[in-house]
Order: sequence, then C-alpha cells, then structure tokens
Amino acid sequence: MTGEANSGKIMKLGKHAQHTHNKYKNMRKKLQKQGKYKKVKQIKNRESRIVRDLNHEISRKIVDNDNENNCGIKLEELKCIRNNKKTFQIIPILFEQLVFLSATKEDRI
Repeated sequence: MTGEANSGKIMKLGKHAQHTHNKYKNMRKKLQKQGKYKKVKQIKNRESRIVRDLNHEISRKIVDNDNENNCGIKLEELKCIRNNKKTFQIIPILFEQLVFLSATKEDRI
C-alpha cells in the first residue's frame, strides 16, 4: 500500500500476490496427495517466478509514484496486527525482495 500525502490518494499493491500463493498452494496440495512430486516442484518454480515478477512491478510503481511526488520511500513490515487467517500477510522473503528491488530502482534514478 502506498499513498500520497498531499492528495490522500492510496494505491493498494500486492493483493494479487496473496491470491497467487493461495491458488498454487491448493494446486500443490492436490498434486501431493496424488503423489506427483515432480509436478509439484514445477508448480512451485512457476509460482516463484510469477511472484518475483509481481514484486518487480510493485517496486517499479512505488518508485515511480515517489519520484513523481518528490518524496522518499519508507517500507514497513507489519507483523501480528491481527491473528486470524483471513488477513493479508506478506511472506518475509518476499518482503525482503521487495525492499531490495525498491532500493536498487531508487539508486538507479
């Protein structure tokens, strides 16, 4: 989620990544029950490529938005706000990847 201080406009980014994780988690669960472990590995790799691409797109949108508004970037990993399973959660490895991608894009500009 990113926002503009002047206009109050908010962009909600990253919800698609959680949907992708849930989709592929269910696929892997079904395939593991069937004993198709090679296919499970292929699907796991496909999921990681898709989410890595999503992180790249999200970091690009964050950096572009902040450069248009002449402001800085502050990323926070919010943990344990709510402890139910329906809340949106960021997997720590993906958060670190998002931080790294945003920092490298910011340095290039």
